[in-house]
Amino acid sequence: MELQTDRLLLSRPTTADVEAIFAVHRDPETCVHNPSDALARIEEAEALYRRWDAQWQQYGYGYWVRRHGSAQQLGFCGIKPMGVHGAPVLDLL
Repeated sequence: MELQTDRLLLSRPTTADVEAIFAVHRDPETCVHNPSDALARIEEAEALYRRWDAQWQQYGYGYWVRRHGSAQQLGFCGIKPMGVHGAPVLDLL
């Protein structure tokens, strides 16, 4: 699935995005408000991609790769099922 605007292309991550996942999540400024998202090794980015991909396979939605008219990575956003106080919810990130 893809969504496209005049400035952004939002598409499902692929294995080709692992390097970008690592680049974004190893940057300390990216994770300043959520330090648990910080990655130190490429293997962690590969594992994160596999979790995102598994969610896509199970639910048909998940994190999206945000790109601006070029190959430059801007970041990630998406939808993640989770529980809050024992109730299932969707987290929009």
